[in-house]
Amino acid sequence: AREDIQSLGRKLVQASDEDNAGDFHFFIVDNPRINAFAGPGGHIGIFSGLFLTTQSESELAAVVAHEIAHVTQKHLMRAFHQASQLSVPSAAVLLAAIVLGATVGGDAAIAAAATGQAALIQNQINFTRSNEKEADRVGINTLAESSFDTHAMPVFFERMGRANRSYASELPEFLRTHPVTTNRIADSLARADQYPYRQHRDSLHYHLVKNLIRVKNFSNPVEAEKFFS
Repeated sequence: AREDIQSLGRKLVQASDEDNAGDFHFFIVDNPRINAFAGPGGHIGIFSGLFLTTQSESELAAVVAHEIAHVTQKHLMRAFHQASQLSVPSAAVLLAAIVLGATVGGDAAIAAAATGQAALIQNQINFTRSNEKEADRVGINTLAESSFDTHAMPVFFERMGRANRSYASELPEFLRTHPVTTNRIADSLARADQYPYRQHRDSLHYHLVKNLIRVKNFSNPVEAEKFFS
């Protein structure tokens, strides 16, 4: 599984504007939560729960390409720079939120930011929305350059958006750290439409890894046998 996600990641990095593919490290987090993150040093993690949520290899590639774009566009570094322009107490709050958000997900980041000023929080929210939009744009171009289906990104977002309306108060972490709005779905669809339609055939490795993760989620072999039969 580790080699497969590394292989997919390297293919996408090589198709992006980044020259140093070796500076990226891709891995699967054995956790049922639906989330993904780009951390410092080009470390990109995909939660096993998100892997299972994808319905095609192109959808998985869309998530990975989006996270790669966060790194290549230096969003984390820009966030740190933005924080450095603030007063020391405010910067400390924002830096804590950035680091926690990049490594453990949205809840901890929100909890850290909640201790700061309302204006500071709103400023970071606006900055994050801008980053997400840019990562979508760059990520879709990467999908096109690597022969994946560019429409996989808006399709995945739309399905996450439907989940957003279905979950009452307990949203998947992906929706907290990557908020999906109607405008964002429409923007990504419009960008995907700029490229020729390409139906990407899923690799065997994608399905093998996905089902390996699924098997590990069963509490006993009888349930697994019943599902796959």
